[in-house]
Parts: sequence; C-alpha cells; structure tokens
Amino acid sequence: MALVATMLVAACAPQATDRGTDASQTGQAAAKKRISVATNGNLFTVSGLLSVGNTGTATPGTAEVGRLVNAGLTIPGRTQPLEPQLAEAVPTVENGLWKVLPDGRMETTWKIRAAARWQDGAPVTADDVLFITAIGQDPDLAFVRDPKLRLIDSIEAPDQQTVLVRWKELHIEADQLFGTPGTLPVPKHILEEPYTTNKANFLELPFWSAQFVGSGPYRINRWEDGVGAILAASDTYALCRPRIDEIEVKFIPSSPTLVANILAGSIDMTLGRGLSEQQAAQLRDNWRDGILSGFGSPPNVINAQYQNPTPPIVANVQFRRALLQALDRNELASALTDGMGVIAHTGLPLDEPVYREIEKAAVKYDYDPRQAIQMIESLGYTRTADGVFQDASGQKLGLELRSSDKDLNVRTALAVANYWKLVGVPTENVVVPAARQADVEYRALYPSFDYGGTTGSLGSLRDLRRAEVPTPENSYRGRNRGGYVNGELENLVDRYYVTIPMSERLNTLGSIYRILTDQVVPMFLYYNVTVVMVGNRLRNVSPDYFGNAHEWDVTT
Repeated sequence: MALVATMLVAACAPQATDRGTDASQTGQAAAKKRISVATNGNLFTVSGLLSVGNTGTATPGTAEVGRLVNAGLTIPGRTQPLEPQLAEAVPTVENGLWKVLPDGRMETTWKIRAAARWQDGAPVTADDVLFITAIGQDPDLAFVRDPKLRLIDSIEAPDQQTVLVRWKELHIEADQLFGTPGTLPVPKHILEEPYTTNKANFLELPFWSAQFVGSGPYRINRWEDGVGAILAASDTYALCRPRIDEIEVKFIPSSPTLVANILAGSIDMTLGRGLSEQQAAQLRDNWRDGILSGFGSPPNVINAQYQNPTPPIVANVQFRRALLQALDRNELASALTDGMGVIAHTGLPLDEPVYREIEKAAVKYDYDPRQAIQMIESLGYTRTADGVFQDASGQKLGLELRSSDKDLNVRTALAVANYWKLVGVPTENVVVPAARQADVEYRALYPSFDYGGTTGSLGSLRDLRRAEVPTPENSYRGRNRGGYVNGELENLVDRYYVTIPMSERLNTLGSIYRILTDQVVPMFLYYNVTVVMVGNRLRNVSPDYFGNAHEWDVTT
C-alpha cells in the first residue's frame, strides 16, 4: 500500500526541471503549459441539463467542455464501456455493487472517492448525488430529462460516501446513472438555496456557464459569451492535477473560420463535431501541424419497406441480399467522404468497446454484382435487351429510393441508385424537401427504400418491435422504420435490455446483429466521418476520451 501511494504521489507531482537549468532560474515558476482548442459553435452552458434543445442536439463542443470542467461518478471508457471517475468502482454484478433481486427489481451502489472535491474545496458527497436526482426528476424545470431517472424507485445515502439506488425494473444502463450528461452531480451547497427560493429562474443562473463550479480536471477561470473561455487546471481534481495548466477554448461557429484558424496554427485541437468531409479533407491535405482523428457514430443505412411494399419483392430477403451485394460500399465510403469513410457491417460505432466482439457475429456481404444478378434471376426475373429485370408477366422491376435533402444524403442515394441500375434494377431517387420532412405519414409510407435514420444502432434496438410499427392508430409516429416484425428478434431485444451480466448480454447482442445482418433488416452502408483535429505537440490526447484529461500533455 505504501508503494502504491508513493507511485500515485509521483504520478501527480510536478515534473522535475532539467539538470542543466541555469542557476538564475532557480526558484522561478516553470512556464505554464497552455493549449488552445475550439468548438464549432457558441456555447451557452457547460451542463448537460441545459444543452439539449428542441432539435435533440447540443451545440458542438458542449459535452466535451462539460467533461473538462465537471466529473461523473463514472465516465465512458476507452477499452470498456465505463470507467470509475469520482466513484471507487463501476457497479457490476461481479463486484456486488449491482444486485438483481428475486422480484425482478435491482439495486446499484456507488462509493464516492474520499478525495473527490468541488473546485471550491468542498467535498463531493452523496448529498450532491441525491440533489442532482431531485433536480432531474423535477417536472417544474424545463429541460430534457434522462429517461433512466423515470425508472428509479428510491434513492438514499447510507453515509456521505455511499449512494444506493433501488430500481423499479431491470435496466442494463443503470450503471451509467451519474455518469451521463444531465445526471452528473452538482454542488448542493451552492445550488440548494437558489433552487429552493427562486426555482423559476434556476436554469438562468450564471452558475451554468461563467460561474460554474464543477469537480472535473479543469475549472472555468474566465468566460465571455460568443468569444470563448479560459480553463485552469484544478488543484482539487480527485484523480490528479492536470499536466496542462491552461486551456483556451475559442467559440467559432463558422466552419470556414475554424478551418482558417487551424491552418494559421492558432488552434491545437477541435472539440466536438462540426467539420464537413470536404473541410476535413482540406485540413488533411494542408495542415502539417497535426492529424485528423475521428470518433464513432452509427452508420448510414437504407431501410426497406416491410408493410405492403411496392414492388412486393422488396420484402424478400434474397432480393435485399442481392441489392446489398450490388453495392461497392468501400467505394461509396471512400468517394463520399474523401477517402476517410469505412464500410459498416453492423450498427455499432467502430470505437464502441464491444464492436470487435459483435462484428464477429455479423453476416458480411462482399461486393459481387455478378452474384447479385444471379440471385435476382433465381427469384424468377429475366433481363431484357436493355438490361432491366422483368418478372414472368413482363412487368419491369423498378424501385423508389427516398432521402432527405441533405447534400451527403442526396449524393449517397444517387450513387446507390446507380449501382442498382447497373445490375438491372432501375431506381428512382426522390428527395424529400424540408417542408415534408416533418410529415410523419409521408415519411413512414415510402414504397420501397428510404435512406437515412439509425435503424440497427445500439440506441435504436428497442424500436424493432411490432408495437413501434407506424400505423394510423399511432398517427404514424411509431419508431420502427419500415415496420420490420420478427418475433425471435423482438424476444432477443427484450432479453438484451434485462440481461445484467456482461458476458450474457454480449452473447444476446451478437444474436441480435446476426439476425439483423442475415435478414438485411437495414442495409448497413458506411460510417459518417466525425472529424476532430489534434495538434502534433499534444500528448496522451484522444478527443473522444476524457477519462485521462488530467494526463493530457504538451511538448515544450
């Protein structure tokens, strides 16, 4: 134990100066390590409570800056889904902190690190965790609530370092509570009085931006709306004082201006999404002071229509397999993302910790137009002199492929239609104008195929249920895009969401993706490129991983 303590102290201690330092410099403070980062938007908050608006998206960079100034009990991990941050451990069945009860309910327990401190020096306690729960469940406050909060039966603090949550039902994301934006603890000793006395203006407090007091590796030293912020290393951070002393955050909502700043050498890293594929390619080809790095997102998909499709052959799995084999998805990914895209075999992001395990279960389809033609011919179709397939009655085969009017979507849909035309399946591209994108009935009743959405992604598996099929009875608001119904798949999805042991859960998830890919429920195409820039002088930096933000460093 003494050895471990010594190692921790050494790891957090300031680095020694070189032996060759001039004697005149003895006793002088070492030069501050400072970097400049940029967000592609004007941040108005650093809290997940306020950052999500009616569109369901936050200003780019909000979550990332939030991770720098505040901390959760857990944090998304690099090699595993979660890592402990302010907590001593992530609740699991194996360590006894996650218990499944005989009556179908469960309990999770978090132990807060003794070293956890707010940036004003006050300790982080169980009271702070209970306080954010009360705020999150308060119907009088206007913000988007984390759905996990609805599943809590009770929460209590056996002592100031322990939080016990009792759940109404089994839920596999219970361990993410107090680690996701909107559920990170906040200081009760600062916020309880304004929350109690002036709730109507509680969310307007300057605390949520310029006066924020968090528990993360950096504290807000200065904030200027529309311009940026200065973050200073926090001496109170539970894991270690950060190696970088100061981070300048520039708010740059204009993407061209952001690109110009990067090329001018005034930015070391970007935080969050914002750059287009073309801008990323420009930086890749012209920025010599850093590299492009990306973080995961669900892949682009094509959804088939399963409820009374036109033509009916769309519902035939062999036909869908043929269409997928007719697509050179590697070429699509490369051409549409300036060489940065990657083919998708499942709905999981490439950086998802369990991706490699699940990818093994997926059925993969190589580009093989000759095989695609043979498969369609085996369904009773023949090719006419003009190369178009027709059925036994002489009816020529033709499809409709819809997409939104977003440039990348339109270009992808056009490319897909061209590939299908080459194997004898003419496809009409229909671009859905902005005025009709909110027309849920029109969007649900596409005849053949629709490009877009996140069907098959990890977060959308619950949508693959009969109850979620868009119908007149639910005003076409069901989230089962295309209306695919499979009893075995639905049972697996239900089992997945109540399977707590990770090994069993992964087995179930692998079975889910085996069905999704074998039946070509959605056609997984390629991954979007969400690009961030990381300067060459930065060390230990992965822009999608903030669990080691205190270890970020810079060459001097």
